[in-house]
Amino acid sequence: MAAHLEKNLYTKVKEIQAYIFKAYNKSLSITTVYNWLKSNKFTYKKPKLVSANPNIEAQKAFIEEYETLMNQVAFTNDLVLFGDSVHPSQQTRPAYGSVKKGKDRLLEVKSGRKPINLIDALSLEDMDFVYKDYETINGLSAVDFLKKIEARYPDEDQTIHLIWDGAGYHTCLEVQEYLKTSRIKVHYLPPRSPNLNATERLWKIMHEHLSNNRTYEKFKDFKKALFEFFDSTMGGIKNVLVSRITHDLLWLH
Repeated sequence: MAAHLEKNLYTKVKEIQAYIFKAYNKSLSITTVYNWLKSNKFTYKKPKLVSANPNIEAQKAFIEEYETLMNQVAFTNDLVLFGDSVHPSQQTRPAYGSVKKGKDRLLEVKSGRKPINLIDALSLEDMDFVYKDYETINGLSAVDFLKKIEARYPDEDQTIHLIWDGAGYHTCLEVQEYLKTSRIKVHYLPPRSPNLNATERLWKIMHEHLSNNRTYEKFKDFKKALFEFFDSTMGGIKNVLVSRITHDLLWLH
């Protein structure tokens, strides 16, 4: 029974009850099934999304390279950052909440889907976060952000290791030319590996504060709230960030 439930996801206890009747010809009450689930350490939670067909071997190789890198920078003044280019939007995200039994909680859906185009970088050592919004993200904006990183960390003797994905605007000719004379050394993540980018965990926390079960009347309201999260809220929840955004890279597997 337990092995079956680990392979098959049921959304309701009634569905498990029906399976037990079909497979074992046993008619159990909802309470009995619920108590069995609890005693066998099954809990009600959402599954985590992963990219389709990730290259596990490439991910393992990257993790080994990352561990080697972290061992090296431990003896230097060098810096390791996780970077990303993201497009958060005004869209409301429904999430679990306390709702009176027998009632539904309705969330108004706004039609605005305009995104905010951000490039960002996060240091896991002290949760220092640097970001900038752009009209569009391309090679020129990526180079501009690399310059912003160098300005943020001005020590000329410091190598800045930036980990981000292989999106076209991260690998384009403009970026490659700039990196030839930059203190920044880029390390590209394997394809389809968002689970290896620590900033993905920051977006999860951000949505918990900004998007889950919340509706914004206007796009500018959402943009203001987003920047307030980056500029103010993050500083007040650093203990949460440190506990949830860690060097444990295989967080989705």
